[in-house]
Amino acid sequence: MGTSKGLLVLGAAALAVAGAARATDVPIVIGVHPGPLTISAARSVSSRRVAITVTDARGSGAGWRLEFGSSSPVTVDHIGVRCAERSTCTLALAARLPASVTPGRRTAVVTAGRGQGMGRIEIVVDLRAGLSARTPTLAFSLRAG
Repeated sequence: MGTSKGLLVLGAAALAVAGAARATDVPIVIGVHPGPLTISAARSVSSRRVAITVTDARGSGAGWRLEFGSSSPVTVDHIGVRCAERSTCTLALAARLPASVTPGRRTAVVTAGRGQGMGRIEIVVDLRAGLSARTPTLAFSLRAG
């Protein structure tokens, strides 16, 4: 009789543990909400270097194109592209260089194809050292792909 009571208690304890494990299984739903495609205000690092941040939080991987124009002829000698600090990104591809920019025309300086350019990306544009004494006005624009 003492043996059967021991088995009954042990069986009840096993059911209690199994029930408790199921009670702690909580379904968690994670939603990812797409954000915007943005360009930060371009800031001039020097008269020949401009830093820009592009953020593609859309989640579509559709790509984008960074273009720029100038009030006077300039040549882009180098473009540095990297993931911003504390950001995971898929790097965009830089345009062929040197790229000549003529007044009144937009020139693509960085193009992110399908599956590229997602996350927060820092871009540094270096202009040719042979600029005139007058610093040109630069205008950057971002077009969704």
